[in-house]
Amino acid sequence: MKELQSILLQGHTYFLQNKKCVLATIVKIKGSGYRRKGTRMLISEEGEFTGAISGGCVEKEVWMQSKSVFETGNSKLITYDGRYRLGCEGTLFILIELIEIDNTILENFNTYYIERQPLTLQSYFRSADASDGLGGTYFKTEINLIPLNSSKKTNNKDLAKLECFSQILKPVRSLLIFGSEHDSVALCKMASLTSWDVTIVAHPLNEKEISFFPGAKDLVHLLPEELDSLQIDSQTACILMSHSFSRDLAYLLELSNFKIPYIGLLGPHKRKNQLLDQLIERKPEISDQILDTFFGPVGLDIGAETPQEIAIAVLGELQSVFTKTHVDHLRNKSGSIHARR
Repeated sequence: MKELQSILLQGHTYFLQNKKCVLATIVKIKGSGYRRKGTRMLISEEGEFTGAISGGCVEKEVWMQSKSVFETGNSKLITYDGRYRLGCEGTLFILIELIEIDNTILENFNTYYIERQPLTLQSYFRSADASDGLGGTYFKTEINLIPLNSSKKTNNKDLAKLECFSQILKPVRSLLIFGSEHDSVALCKMASLTSWDVTIVAHPLNEKEISFFPGAKDLVHLLPEELDSLQIDSQTACILMSHSFSRDLAYLLELSNFKIPYIGLLGPHKRKNQLLDQLIERKPEISDQILDTFFGPVGLDIGAETPQEIAIAVLGELQSVFTKTHVDHLRNKSGSIHARR
């Protein structure tokens, strides 16, 4: 959903500037591809790109093919066969459509984003060549379809004649970092670069401001008993790294009341064991299921020492936990690199 947010924000900017733009969406793949179905890219009429649908080999072709869409306003499906052009194994089917992101479309998206609700996108297209311009991408709400082209009228009878690629986008993963020291800065910066929404949770006695944390979405000063004010759900991870045993314990006691898939504990085994001993002593009823969500020492074993290296180790572990992927070298994996969807 983070990639889509960037595309819609830029599309809205183009709309306000009265500048045309097209959306390119991979709606079907035969064989393997660098990116998956549902990957999108925005192109302005001046050739400015937001996002990417490949490692860089397909974008020029899409730009050339989009010129007729700018001229006619009619969407079209193009086929990019990497077997002949690049020696790759896959064939991409890419829908190119003119979009107009007005205030209403952006507001609809922001409602889902802010409330952390899944969002369904449906892209309609013809596999055969057609110039009627019926194809396009829509938000699917509980009551209707909202086209990403604000000037397009929705006709469900026409859409029923087309193929449909439907995609459910989960809420953006949220990372709560409990602590505001230098290692928190490194983790915040790198997590934001990998599309996490990062919130720094600092103790009220800490006077740091959000400008100290590049990439942070928010900085809040909360006591442990005030954590109910945070949005915590199944797409939330927490890292305790305040460098204060008593504060980490107090936050951990409160966090154990939530259903969180990942709670990382910074520090060595001894410190983790002491934290868990104190937690169990105060909450003997705590379940093994909740204890299994605690990860400490935090991060993958990649020989990390600096704050930046530790951030990489933590983000690698977070990725493996949230995708439920066994960590191993890709060279030891047989078959496709990416799981089929």
